[in-house]
Amino acid sequence: MPKMIRSTLASSTDLELRRLLEAQYRSQNLESFRTNQTIPLQPDRLWVVYRGAVALETLLPDGSEAILGFASTGTFFGQVLSAVNPYRASALAPTDLLPLSIDQVQRSPILARNLLIHALRRLDQASDLKSLLTLKRADERLWQLLQLLDREFGQPLGSARRLNLRLTHRQLASAAQTTRVTVTRLLQLFQAQGRIEIDADRHLWFPAGGKNSPDARGL
Repeated sequence: MPKMIRSTLASSTDLELRRLLEAQYRSQNLESFRTNQTIPLQPDRLWVVYRGAVALETLLPDGSEAILGFASTGTFFGQVLSAVNPYRASALAPTDLLPLSIDQVQRSPILARNLLIHALRRLDQASDLKSLLTLKRADERLWQLLQLLDREFGQPLGSARRLNLRLTHRQLASAAQTTRVTVTRLLQLFQAQGRIEIDADRHLWFPAGGKNSPDARGL
């Protein structure tokens, strides 16, 4: 199934999924997590992001963290959906999650269909993350990462777009396979070039008419 078709299907089913969750699972309590709080994963349970954002991570042999992907509103995630071990999840913003058992998903055609579509979208995201790591220059990797985050979490406001989460420079460095110092320097450069803006609340904006590709030779 082509990526664009999968993206369209995912967008069309997000509303369907939210309506289902509100209609049939309103009696189940949402579980809330603070920014940076670890989300427990169990082999017989899935999470659905009701609102907020989640980072999916693993630990490397040297003890450092590596970001495997991101889960936005309507996305399913859980240990059962990953072959990676260790596999961890943490909230990137104040986040509300709905827990679902495997049995609940199997008994609901709508849930099962949404799970498949969002699993395919996660594969696309993982492919995009893997692709950006093949880029030799740190500025290109970081810029492609910001574009990916914009697709997942960007919100149009007027003629610009705002990234509806605030990642630390360390988290950006982990996902872009560079250093925190380099991320700080490159974000300052992107601002100077007019390709991003960062407001007083540390939200990142993509202004209308901003450049689409980096120009930071040698980084």
